[in-house]
Amino acid sequence: MLRISLTVFSISVMFLKEENLTEGVSGMHKMRFILYGVILSLLIPSVALSETEEIKEYKIVKGDTLWDISGKELRDSFLWPKVWQENPQIANPDRIYPGQTIRIPLRLMKKEVGEESGVQPVPKREPAPAAPSKKEEAAAPTPVPLTPLVDKTLLMSSGYIADSVHSVGVITGSPFEKDLLGNDDIVYVSLDAPAKIGDEFYVIRRGEVVHHPATGKKLGYLIEVLGVATVDRFEFGQTMAKITQVFGAIKTGDLLDTYYDMTPPLTTGAYRTPNIDGYVVALRSGMAAGNLDIVYIDKGSTDGIEVGDMLRTVFVGTHKVPSGKIQVIGSREKTSTAIVREINMPIAFGNLITGIE
Repeated sequence: MLRISLTVFSISVMFLKEENLTEGVSGMHKMRFILYGVILSLLIPSVALSETEEIKEYKIVKGDTLWDISGKELRDSFLWPKVWQENPQIANPDRIYPGQTIRIPLRLMKKEVGEESGVQPVPKREPAPAAPSKKEEAAAPTPVPLTPLVDKTLLMSSGYIADSVHSVGVITGSPFEKDLLGNDDIVYVSLDAPAKIGDEFYVIRRGEVVHHPATGKKLGYLIEVLGVATVDRFEFGQTMAKITQVFGAIKTGDLLDTYYDMTPPLTTGAYRTPNIDGYVVALRSGMAAGNLDIVYIDKGSTDGIEVGDMLRTVFVGTHKVPSGKIQVIGSREKTSTAIVREINMPIAFGNLITGIE
């Protein structure tokens, strides 16, 4: 950019020399052309700089969500899908971690006139709007209220299928040698890295190996999320934590994983029904799932599945019989977690999934 500026300046000087030789331009006229060249050379890099400032790098801190980041940086939380689209390295928008650096597309922000310059525009005098008629008031659409897709506790405890188990520590015991641990119980923990009082961790357990019902191929492990543990104190060189949330029975030997806040997405109640065929590959509750139970399917984000998608489940016997409807509440690359929204008969391992016609 500096090279372009110098070139502009050089051309201005050459033009002056040529004009001086041929037409005898006055000294004042020379100075004016030189000044124009300098101003133009300074403006060019400033314009280019403003174009490069449309992307901001943001380092994620504990508790961040794409919803919160969009609200803070772009002044509109509903722009979070655009932020996710700008960062293809994020496979699941519900799973971002402290220390990650993401790109914020500032070009999406709707800036008010005069916001940066501090100069407020002179308001335009407009005629006062006429009061709406009763007919217009009746025709005005009622705003659709936004509601959470699912309860936060249910979302946190829903679990997922993973190729391997990621953990950062383990529960090694409790002061009273209890077999089952519940809310407010104190436990001894061993962590892979130093922690401080107040640090939170998910308590997880590696469940059964999940195999595909049609091919028999191993899909991964069912990861159960059992609760939340918070570092409480340090005694005699030991790290002690308190169980602050319980979703299932916690035991000595259960693993600890990095905590991140899960915020249920807000919805108007309008959902996609993608034309996708697959299978129910696991159930959280055992052999059969009823209303509001959690199931797992063999389709994920790489197959076009999105959080909120509604799918039909089909029992296959002598005939194909619709067994219920499920809604995706969490999506990974190859698998997804879903909640049962409607049942005609218990949903079981091996049921087909398909788009709702």
